[in-house]
Amino acid sequence: MKLISLVQVKNITGLGKTNIYRLMKDRKFPQNINVGSRTRRWLESEVLQWVKVKRGERLMLCSVIVNPHKEIIDKVFN
Repeated sequence: MKLISLVQVKNITGLGKTNIYRLMKDRKFPQNINVGSRTRRWLESEVLQWVKVKRGERLMLCSVIVNPHKEIIDKVFN
């Protein structure tokens, strides 16, 4: 279990601090862990999993946009 800083989270996700905290507030991003009075860290595995899910969502969306009639074509020709 590796803990990473906000700077590392920003580098991994490409998000800014405000967006990260907004997503956390909406429960759409991994929550940070208080490791000191003014120190917060994230589990690297949770952040990487979040990126993986987002990448999958994007790929799925791209496949629908590229060929929105794929299901119909597959049924007709297969």
